[in-house]
Amino acid sequence: MTRRRLAGLVAALLVAALVPAAAQPGPLDLRGEVGVDTALVATWAAGTRDTRIPLTVRARLEAELPLAAGVRLASVASPAIAVGTGGDDPQLVAGLQEARIVRRGTTLDLSAGLERWPLGELRLAPALRLDGTLPTGEPRGLVGARATAFVHPWRLRVGVASPTGDDLVPDRLGAAASLRLDVAQVTLEGHAFRTVRPGGGVTASATVGDLVVYGEAWLLHGPWEARGGAGLTGYLGDLLWTAEAAWAPPDGALEADARPALRLAGSRAIGRNGNLDGGAGLALPTSRSDPDRRVAQVDAYLAWSVDRPEATLTVRPSVVHGDGVTRLGARLSLTTYF
Repeated sequence: MTRRRLAGLVAALLVAALVPAAAQPGPLDLRGEVGVDTALVATWAAGTRDTRIPLTVRARLEAELPLAAGVRLASVASPAIAVGTGGDDPQLVAGLQEARIVRRGTTLDLSAGLERWPLGELRLAPALRLDGTLPTGEPRGLVGARATAFVHPWRLRVGVASPTGDDLVPDRLGAAASLRLDVAQVTLEGHAFRTVRPGGGVTASATVGDLVVYGEAWLLHGPWEARGGAGLTGYLGDLLWTAEAAWAPPDGALEADARPALRLAGSRAIGRNGNLDGGAGLALPTSRSDPDRRVAQVDAYLAWSVDRPEATLTVRPSVVHGDGVTRLGARLSLTTYF
């Protein structure tokens, strides 16, 4: 029996166990948002300038369908269609992120399907992720099944977790497990996994006075590689600030190359319905022209949002500079909710 067939058989058996034969579906609960993004993006590289005005129509849909007492079907999708992003044809993304059957219990939760498996404590950029990503950058879960047991102050999570291609077919048999301890103001969790690469690590967070201190450390094999990071977050008056330092790839992908990076971010309410967010980062990635040399890359953004119960308007200028490339952008986003 092939690994794909074995993974499919395991998933089918778990689905059958999660849903009683006499299950009667309940009313569908659908929540979501629809948005339009447009931007002016100018890029300078190798003495040339490229200017684009991309337009994206996007949505986020969260649906839950009760199947029986304590059992539900839950899904998340972020479909989008974009033009002006560099290709000649519009880019259409179905955007399925999660689709799973969940059975909740007093001390044991079971789930099977396409599901996110988040790791880590870093808040501004992940040091490591098991999830894949959609072309739009949104995370997409793994195909598999897992069990989560709660025995205070412990939480144990184990399961099969396989990465997939665009057809959502598992391409290898993987697994992941974690054990978390919550004591007073401290959370400590150990992880082990084998998906695209095997590895493991420890994550922790603690409240120290008015600050939240957090960090993580990882060791990967195939080849051996260490990753990690640490951060602080707190309030300075009305400003919520976060600072992080990490040795990690920019998106946390298991097969990407790590580099040192620093990030700062802040958020503050402005007036009755407004909010101002900003951030800046410094990284030292490997030069594209010389793999033996690292180059400085800086980026910064500022986002002003106006929130209403039915819609949010956001203006977000940004800049990225490094390794012979400079990119300036200004994005305008309008999002409505239902």
